[in-house]
Amino acid sequence: QREVGLEKDGPATKGKVVEDSELQIDRARTEQKGKRSLASVLPIPPAALWQTVRICIGYFQVWILHVSSAKLLAGHEFNVTGTVELIANLNVLPILSSSAINCLMRVDFYRGLLVKTVTPLVAVGLMGVVVTTTYFSWRDTLVFGIARMTSAAVLIGFLVAPSCANSIFAVFSKQTFVGDSPENVLRADTSIDFDSDESLGFRVYASIMILVYPIGVPVLFALAVWLQTHAGKEVRTHFMRGTGYLSRPYTYRYFESFELLRKILLGSFIAVLAPDYPAISNFLFLVALMFFIVLLMQIRPYRDSIDHVFALTSLLLLFVLGMTTSMTFSLVSSRTPEEAVNIGTAQTVLIVVVAVLEAIAFLITIALKVRRQRRCPPKTASSGPAEPAATSPRAARSYADEVPVIA
Repeated sequence: QREVGLEKDGPATKGKVVEDSELQIDRARTEQKGKRSLASVLPIPPAALWQTVRICIGYFQVWILHVSSAKLLAGHEFNVTGTVELIANLNVLPILSSSAINCLMRVDFYRGLLVKTVTPLVAVGLMGVVVTTTYFSWRDTLVFGIARMTSAAVLIGFLVAPSCANSIFAVFSKQTFVGDSPENVLRADTSIDFDSDESLGFRVYASIMILVYPIGVPVLFALAVWLQTHAGKEVRTHFMRGTGYLSRPYTYRYFESFELLRKILLGSFIAVLAPDYPAISNFLFLVALMFFIVLLMQIRPYRDSIDHVFALTSLLLLFVLGMTTSMTFSLVSSRTPEEAVNIGTAQTVLIVVVAVLEAIAFLITIALKVRRQRRCPPKTASSGPAEPAATSPRAARSYADEVPVIA
């Protein structure tokens, strides 16, 4: 019909339309090249790389929080944790507690907790203001803006939820100094009186934050996954683009929420018990890890077998970390101070070795994915008929073992 209309208008109009069409084709090709720029630079699909990175980040989140909260290094502080926790958990407490900041203003544990828990909420709130402003200007972008805001909130929650939960639970831990006048102080900061009105107010604040981080963030993950399948077509499309990585790598769609709860349990709740009840905390840490290892081996939630092996390896290394902490505690309790220092030094070396082994496992996982990508590249529409859809979780796992999931 378009060609018939062009014939009636004459060759001049036809040439103009053809020129406009060529410009549109060139513009579309340029946009397509821009979209493929990230995938063309990386040796493996971005979705496969991001999944492996998230498993590694989850390991170091638990590793850092367990080591820093247990404090079973025979009186030695593990100085590496402050720097690594800043990277893995976006934890600002090491910066706020530095001598340079304290020279300008006094920053105790409570002020650091406020900054740590309020900053992510302010960031998400500012994004909400931008989305609302955009909606009144271009009404057709509301769903897109909400999906992007949810995607940013999910990413921020993934990074900060375990560390924030650890600090929130630490508000309820006290230490008693026995003497002529017994005094209760906050274990995380002994300069704070645990029985003061300020401490009572922050315990109320921490109770509210429990609903936001340890409970609210996993619920947000589950809600984002639910919207990917139960909302309208436009909403499903935008949420799948922004938060699809929460469900694509798994045969069980809500497994990411379970993973976050596991990290909060191991790195926050159990770790906070360590100063007061070290033996019970270590026992619960090992029992919980054994449960998660057996569960991972039974249900095999990862579609990619390489990710499954890497996740299982990370849990086994955390179990080795728990065994190291438990043995050190039993040895230090029956040794002299000089021997305890040597045991603490040996434990520090073992903790670093466990972290290095995780880094090596991460590099090996990336290498295996690159090797698989080169040997079995993803099929395109021109390479032949499409693969039949998987009818069961086990079938989906076997198909993903051969062709990586591409975002």
